[in-house]
Amino acid sequence: MPAFPRLRVAHLLLMTLLYFCSVGFLMQFPRFVLRIGGTPQDVGWLLALGLIPALLLARPVAEWNHRIGGRWPALIGALVAVLSNVLMLSVEHVGLWMYALRMLYAVGHTLIFSTLFAQAAFLTDNPVQRAKVIGWLAVTTQLGNAVGSTLGEITYQASLTTFWLGGAGFALLAGLLGACWTLRPAKVDQVDRKNPEPIGARYRWPPEAWATVGIAMTFAGVTQFLPAFVDHLVASGAAAEPFAASWFITSALLIVAVVRLVGGWFGAVLLRPPVLAVCHAILLLTLLLVPAMHTRQQALLLGIGFGISYGWLYPALSSLAFNRVPAHARAKVAGWLVMAFECGFRLSPIGLGAVITFAGYRAMFFSLAIGYAAVLLIAWSVAKNSNRLAPVRA
Repeated sequence: MPAFPRLRVAHLLLMTLLYFCSVGFLMQFPRFVLRIGGTPQDVGWLLALGLIPALLLARPVAEWNHRIGGRWPALIGALVAVLSNVLMLSVEHVGLWMYALRMLYAVGHTLIFSTLFAQAAFLTDNPVQRAKVIGWLAVTTQLGNAVGSTLGEITYQASLTTFWLGGAGFALLAGLLGACWTLRPAKVDQVDRKNPEPIGARYRWPPEAWATVGIAMTFAGVTQFLPAFVDHLVASGAAAEPFAASWFITSALLIVAVVRLVGGWFGAVLLRPPVLAVCHAILLLTLLLVPAMHTRQQALLLGIGFGISYGWLYPALSSLAFNRVPAHARAKVAGWLVMAFECGFRLSPIGLGAVITFAGYRAMFFSLAIGYAAVLLIAWSVAKNSNRLAPVRA
């Protein structure tokens, strides 16, 4: 087994932790939109803006990382995120200026997210080591989200200035790490020169990407709309006593981190189809039970269920997708997986926001469960009727 690049992995994980602390702040973004007079439908459209840069840039950024390393895309992405967060202090109502800033943020996010994910695939050519790196990256991502979501809620309650500058500060720290990043996928490059990609070869969108769309939909529904749902429960008197959405979200993200850490060591067992099927079932059941959540204890239990299921599914699906292709195709797969996650995360809030507007939050969670099940059926159908990413001539 080749030597494990510990220092490079540590650098990648630290940068990931800091950046996703910044991302975690934005779990309060829907509350901010509602606070300045927007509607749940406005939230959906604003979140969906991120899909455009993801579709246009995810794969080129991954291939850029493959050719020159991650320094410049990481640094530029972080600085763009900082700028958009700081300028958000000038927003007083939902309008063109707010849409422009969200688009700017989406560009920065795609640059840095694609870079982090691609580098996790390029750091080592050994499948076992790569699975561990992806698992650790996923752990660090959720730890950052957990810390950022908690700090975001605290700073949001304090003041909007503290909130936006806090998120920008973590992104700036990530950018400083990006500035001294010299990671190059040297081992993969050597393999590529010996075994260049055949001219005219192409690779099919993997079924794991379809499943990733589904779990991204659930993550969007929970992280973007659950805080507003809890506010609705408290305001309407449906909650037995006031409680914060962090009882669900923070507990879920911490469990996600634990599950992914354990999964990184026992991937050979946990990558089996029956294990993934159980995770899908738990996640679906959690979505169906959220509308009945009325206490902090119930929020905590449902958060644990969500964390156990979502926690393992994302790194497991990513590892399976990378393991099915040769080294020279990993840039494409990395771009596709980022695009898949962004499609689910950005598009679903449009429909979910519309459902909330016309039918309420409970109907939204039921609709999310139905949509998730439908996407899983598509993934199963693609897996059954395809050659599982085998290269074919164009």
